Amino acid sequence: MARKTPRLERTAYHEAGHAVAAFLTRRRVLSVTIIPDEDAGSLGHNRYGVLPNIHPDYEIDSRTARVIEREIVVSLAGWAAEARLGASARREASYLGDDDWHKAYDLATYVTGSPEEMEAYVNWLWVRAKYMIALPPQWAAVKGLASDLLERRRIGGRRVREVIKAAMRRGGPR
Repeated sequence: MARKTPRLERTAYHEAGHAVAAFLTRRRVLSVTIIPDEDAGSLGHNRYGVLPNIHPDYEIDSRTARVIEREIVVSLAGWAAEARLGASARREASYLGDDDWHKAYDLATYVTGSPEEMEAYVNWLWVRAKYMIALPPQWAAVKGLASDLLERRRIGGRRVREVIKAAMRRGGPR
């Protein structure tokens, strides 16, 4: 088992939050890890299946907007899990300097018309991500996946789905 440190635990919850949100939005998770990648500057990451073929640079229809919205929620769900855990939403650096937030704002530029609208849109999706993660079955899934990550450090997609489904069954309303 990996040595459990506050930083490692936060990372496990962060990555589990992304994976649970991806699962809930029907985004295929190929693997999740809390093994740092110093070249990429990350403490962990999720690998996903290929996104549907979208072209936001020249085609914004309702389907493309929904795909972008789901990607933003998945991107912010890691921070939502950390916030639910009680960790600061700013960790060591400003959250606005974080890749997840950069990705959210970058994607939002395709479906919003002004900086004010973009800010409101990302804030709304941040609230959705926090609510999604906070519901008892989903939070049980985040906790279960984080625990498994702390033990194994890397989990394949099949195991991710098994852990999430089992935890959600156990963690649902009584």
